[in-house]
Amino acid sequence: MFGDYIRNRRRYLSLTLKAIEALSGISPSYLSRIERGERPAPDPEQINSLALALKVDPDFLLQLAGYGPTRTREVLRPYGLSWDEWLEAQTILPPEEWAEVVALIRHKVSLYRHS
Repeated sequence: MFGDYIRNRRRYLSLTLKAIEALSGISPSYLSRIERGERPAPDPEQINSLALALKVDPDFLLQLAGYGPTRTREVLRPYGLSWDEWLEAQTILPPEEWAEVVALIRHKVSLYRHS
């Protein structure tokens, strides 16, 4: 699931493997093997670099990589979503549909923020 998410997020941002290397220092061949599930998730330091390159919360990627409970797990509980449901949605929804989900959440938050 980690590799699937990384590939989908990278494609959503229209980043090539080479671009990720420039942003994170992770080689294109290594990242490609991770995305295909041929290699396990990298170490936490590399995951933090990857999170910056992919513009995601490092805690989210660390949890997805199996590095144990993080702050993100606690944040999701109030929304009634299981961690697995959240990860599955981010992994399998096409980028344009995930963008719709994010837009809806941002819209709803802005409505309540200004009320």
